[in-house]
Amino acid sequence: MTNPSEQELHQIAETRAGYFSPRWFADLFGARLGFGDTFWIGNLGVLLFIVPLAIFASLMMAYVSPRALELLFKSVAGTLAIYRIGVFQAVLRTGMRSPAPLGWRTAGIALTALWTVAEVMVALGRIGG
Repeated sequence: MTNPSEQELHQIAETRAGYFSPRWFADLFGARLGFGDTFWIGNLGVLLFIVPLAIFASLMMAYVSPRALELLFKSVAGTLAIYRIGVFQAVLRTGMRSPAPLGWRTAGIALTALWTVAEVMVALGRIGG
C-alpha cells in the first residue's frame, strides 16, 4: 500500500485504536485476529507495556522493600506465563488456518512455543531463579 486513500488511512487508524482493548484481547485469545497480528502484537506488542512497567515497579520496590522484589518477579513471571500460554494457543489456531506460507507459519508457531516454554520455566523457577 504505497499511497493509501483517505478511507484506507481512516480504516487503519480505526483498527489501531482498538489494539489492547478488552475486545481486542478477547479476539486475540479467541483466535479471531489474523496470524500476523496474533503473532507480532500478541507476543511482542504487549511487552512494550509490560517490560517498562515491570522495570519501574522493580525500581520502586527495591527502594521501598528490597525483600518484596522476589514476590514481584514471581508474580510478573507467573502472569506472563499464563498470558503466553493463551497467545500460544491463539497462534497455533490462527496458524493452522492462515494462508501465509507454511515456513512463516511454522516459524511463528515454533518461536511462540519456545517463548511459552521459557516463560513457564521462569515462572516455575527452573530458569533464572
